[in-house]
Amino acid sequence: MSGIVSGCTKSGEKFQLLVTNAHIPSSGI
Repeated sequence: MSGIVSGCTKSGEKFQLLVTNAHIPSSGI
C-alpha cells in the first residue's frame, strides 16, 4: 500500500503523510 494520507489531528492541525508499504490504522483518520 502506497500513497499520500492527509487529514487532521485531534488538535486540529493539518498533517500529510507519505506512506509506502506501511500499515495504517483506520482509527483517527
